[in-house]
Amino acid sequence: MKLTRRMTLAAFAGVLAIGTAMPAYAADLIAIITPSHDNPFFKAEAVGAEAKAKELGYEALVLVHDDDANKQSQLIDTAIGRGAKA
Repeated sequence: MKLTRRMTLAAFAGVLAIGTAMPAYAADLIAIITPSHDNPFFKAEAVGAEAKAKELGYEALVLVHDDDANKQSQLIDTAIGRGAKA
């Protein structure tokens, strides 16, 4: 479990690094899109990512696609439309 958490945090840090290198489109917005929060792992992942984003001065947009591919696509479009950096 610790390895998975480290990998998740490392991936999130990478996304933040990429997001800060891109030109500003929205005011420091990061979208966090996860499967159903009925699974405690994904809920914890979203909560942790949101907390870290806020700690680093970003606004976090937490979205849940509930394992629905169409909804996931819509949420990605929403994040892009809102100008999320990552």
